[in-house]
Amino acid sequence: QNQYYFDAGKCVLASDPNCGIASQMGTCQTCLFAHFYDAATNTCRPCTIIPNCVSCASASICIVCQTGYYLANGNCTSCSLSLKNCDSCSSANKCDQCKTGFFWNSTSESCEACMMGCLHCSSNFACMTCKIKYYQTSTFECSPCIPNCDVCQDSNNCTACSAKHYYSDNGSAIKCLACATTCADCIGPGEKNCSKCVANATMPVGTKPPQACTCLLYTSPSPRDRG
Repeated sequence: QNQYYFDAGKCVLASDPNCGIASQMGTCQTCLFAHFYDAATNTCRPCTIIPNCVSCASASICIVCQTGYYLANGNCTSCSLSLKNCDSCSSANKCDQCKTGFFWNSTSESCEACMMGCLHCSSNFACMTCKIKYYQTSTFECSPCIPNCDVCQDSNNCTACSAKHYYSDNGSAIKCLACATTCADCIGPGEKNCSKCVANATMPVGTKPPQACTCLLYTSPSPRDRG
């Protein structure tokens, strides 16, 4: 293996644990990733000696910075110092990846907010992915679903209602209605068709959901139990 060198007919492990390739003399030729060779100490030292550096050539020259930092004169500088809402950048005025909900505007050289309800966009006029409770229109905008709906394809339908709500279609209107207060969740039809009860309620013994959940009776402790 590369971390071993041949000596007197045996394979000997290099003394430096951070050495990637050892020479026949046992000295290190190449250090492991994120380390650099220090000739003064004849050891491989970590690049973390340079703040926010991933790969380096020496104790003062970084080659690759952590995400969220860019390389400047061998050091790593935070993108957020010059670029707001930027996750990854290649220079002080060029963001490679804006934060979620923002896009890069090359004219203003800044990360600007997407339109309302948009999670990922290429501009303020073209949304690629809408947030929960919104749907994408044919013009790549985001419009809200019906109240208490998490996933929908348009304003007239709902694929998934919010937690503790159930799908209701009476023929004239589609709604997501609230479950009974004793339900941790329900599937309808009706607010009492619970799929799960809240902590202080239970379904009839021997039954399976969906069922109505009944509140458990609370018995006040006796003076003896109070101690």
